[in-house]
Amino acid sequence: MKVTETQNRWLKQAARLFLSGLLSLVLLSCANKSQSVRLLDLPDVPSGEQVRSLSGSISEVAPPAIFLDLANLMDSEPQVAIAKPKPDQVIEETSLSAQLTLRGLSIYKDEKTGLGPHLQVILDNQPARSIYSLDDPLEFSDLLPGSHTLRVFAVRPWGESFKNEAAFAQTTFHVFAKTGANAPDLAQPLLTYSEPQGTYGAEPILLDFYLTNAPLHMIAQESSEDDLSDWRVRCTVNGQSFLFEQWQPIYLKGFKPGQNWVQLTLVDEQGNPIDNAFNSTVRLVNYDPEQQNSLAKIVRGELPLKQIGQIADPDYEPPIEPVAPVELEPVDITESELQLEEQPAAAESEEAVQLESEVDPAEENPAEIRSLEAELEDPADLSEPEDEPLDQLSDELEPLEVPAEEKPSQLPEDLSDFESAANESIEASEKLEEEIEKSLTNLEKPAADLTESAPTTPTDIPDTLISPSADDTSAIEAPVDSPDADLFDDASSADEGSEAVAP
Repeated sequence: MKVTETQNRWLKQAARLFLSGLLSLVLLSCANKSQSVRLLDLPDVPSGEQVRSLSGSISEVAPPAIFLDLANLMDSEPQVAIAKPKPDQVIEETSLSAQLTLRGLSIYKDEKTGLGPHLQVILDNQPARSIYSLDDPLEFSDLLPGSHTLRVFAVRPWGESFKNEAAFAQTTFHVFAKTGANAPDLAQPLLTYSEPQGTYGAEPILLDFYLTNAPLHMIAQESSEDDLSDWRVRCTVNGQSFLFEQWQPIYLKGFKPGQNWVQLTLVDEQGNPIDNAFNSTVRLVNYDPEQQNSLAKIVRGELPLKQIGQIADPDYEPPIEPVAPVELEPVDITESELQLEEQPAAAESEEAVQLESEVDPAEENPAEIRSLEAELEDPADLSEPEDEPLDQLSDELEPLEVPAEEKPSQLPEDLSDFESAANESIEASEKLEEEIEKSLTNLEKPAADLTESAPTTPTDIPDTLISPSADDTSAIEAPVDSPDADLFDDASSADEGSEAVAP
């Protein structure tokens, strides 16, 4: 189906009516509420080493990369409000204690750098006051009678203002009476000057402002017959002016050392100032390249993110840098070097074998072994013990502990022979202990029994108790103080007793 020319005109008129209705709704909302500018296009800023000449010695450059990194740590939209004074409140004194509320942003001052997120508070069009804690009193004194306006907005540590709508708040109050001064028209665009102000030690220097009630460029430029006028910002630095039409932070170079002045003015599309309080503001700026404060060091790139990340996020922790693996270079070992390394190891093993072979138990103490052999082979050493009273024998007799190593029958030739000889000695010692226990059992009998059982004459004593044979001597492997010798004394004593009572 073909569209006729009449239908085409009707479609165009319907589209115009729709756009007109939409524009009317936008205008009504602007008239009833203070709104921030929302850009449809991305901000147009230089990148890298790009430099845009603006006017005379003043040029625009890309923002320091460290500021972009810090901004990524502050992904928040603060909400600022003024609790006191109330809108249009009339106070009956020349001093004011203001109260603010803030949500969505923590404000503080970092102890190391003296920087941190904060609020900028402007009374009328005076230089801004920085607030780092809501607990600190916000006092104003010596207020002139009449109307005054208090403006507050949230700011990043390096001075750039947050651009969301709730990040800005303003209220107008009156001291004793209302006047027309210092009372901006809420239905008109309003420019609030933010940066630069004060002293700076490095370039580029931030140029920043906050804009309210300004229409979008697309809507303002749609028709030349409406009452909406487009806006621009004219900046003048030391008398050198340039225009820009984007609401975004700008970083400038070209300031002279010492005192400078900067003026921001909100103008329409013909370049005429838009009439409203505070739309034209001028500030003094001191540029000192020798300044060594934290902000100057950050701009110059002397402080990396891992050292200043806490000014944007109080809980910031530097990332752990991965440790690069160490690559070991291969070492070429020749055959001769390998042989030299093996020789010490072989020498050590041969030395250990030699030390083991030198350990011969038979040669540890030959003199001691020879003396023991002489004692065992000499029967004369087995002398009879002295006579002792019978009643003391049971108390003095104790089990004899004969070390096995002191009774070798012969000198062992090697370690195995030595061990077998030691075992034989241990067995002999155990037999000797059994005989001693039997002797002790006999000694425990009453003396009368010993007297009755004792021989009446010396001739009745067995020969084995008087003179042991050589074979018996070799079988006895105990020192001369053996308990068997005491039996001789017991027998002799018993004999003498029997002779004393004989008729």
